[in-house]
Amino acid sequence: MRLFLILLISIQLLNAGMFDKSENEMTRFKYFYQDSTTNEPEKEIVPKPILFTKAKQKQLFKSAILPGWGQYSNQNKGKAMLFAAIEVTSIVAYFNYYNNAKDIEIEFKAYADEHWDYNHYFNSISYEDGVAKTACGVIVTHPMTALKDHHYYENISKYDEFVCGWDDVSEKFEGENGVVYTPNKVVYIDMRTESNRIYRQATMMTTALLFNHVFSALDAAIFGKDPSDSILSQNTSISLNPIDSSKLLKLEIRF
Repeated sequence: MRLFLILLISIQLLNAGMFDKSENEMTRFKYFYQDSTTNEPEKEIVPKPILFTKAKQKQLFKSAILPGWGQYSNQNKGKAMLFAAIEVTSIVAYFNYYNNAKDIEIEFKAYADEHWDYNHYFNSISYEDGVAKTACGVIVTHPMTALKDHHYYENISKYDEFVCGWDDVSEKFEGENGVVYTPNKVVYIDMRTESNRIYRQATMMTTALLFNHVFSALDAAIFGKDPSDSILSQNTSISLNPIDSSKLLKLEIRF
């Protein structure tokens, strides 16, 4: 994720020089403000729209589909390579994180199957005045079946009532947080926590992919070159208003 942010900052630095192309381009991004030192009445601030042609719309959709494609069409190979690098890096990182997390998941499930037994847990349940309790003295509040699904592997590490299913229950102890553990349960929790942590990193890479498509598309549409740039499309406009945060960015498309 840090690499993704560094690459995005690089893109913004590349964009910094785009506003100096011409006076015509500068007028599209002009900031209007009211001088507070004058006594003139405040005027309504109307942002000047940024309009782009149908050719730029095509570049937008190209980069939305494949980041860097629109930039490559604009002969901006530097940005094209940068967006493509972010795309490839994010995809490779995603599969790397996902596969690592999956491997650990297989390991902690195998560990649980070896050290936690459903029959041992189920046979420890008894009823007193209609209330189900385990031999460990914990009230049963979460019904468990022998089906080894997501809830099965989550519950045996999450709730005290399942501690009687661990093969080292005789060594159980209460942690500082009041939760009952066994040595094997602690090892299992650590393995499962690590797997979930890496899964979250894989999810972050999918978010990086999404942002890369969005930023690449906007960059291609706003900063891309167009031979017919003097003929503005009346069908699409982007308006920027840096003063009114509620109207900071407005995209309007009419078909």
